[in-house]
Amino acid sequence: MAILQNAAEQTVITVAVTPVPLSAKDLAIQTIANMKAAGFTTSEPVAFGDSYVGEFSKEQVRDVSYFSANGKLGSVITIMGASLDAGKKMLMDNLKPADSKLFPTDF
Repeated sequence: MAILQNAAEQTVITVAVTPVPLSAKDLAIQTIANMKAAGFTTSEPVAFGDSYVGEFSKEQVRDVSYFSANGKLGSVITIMGASLDAGKKMLMDNLKPADSKLFPTDF
């Protein structure tokens, strides 16, 4: 797991990669169900290339998560904060995936 912060833009990014034999869709469905059970307002997962995307909010916090999988590992990349666009730019400008199946092709 990695946590990145852009204090100037009030944005936080988490990148979690874990051994899980789920598809990106199943990982998204399961995570979104858990977030909803925890009291978050959630969207339904939506296909986004080979990945899935879902949005969450609770009180004034808004975030978006991207779910990807390669058959052995699953990844969840979450952007939280005042500027989701700043978080997307930070990801695209600074991170290079070791496995392209675990990273969305675009944000």
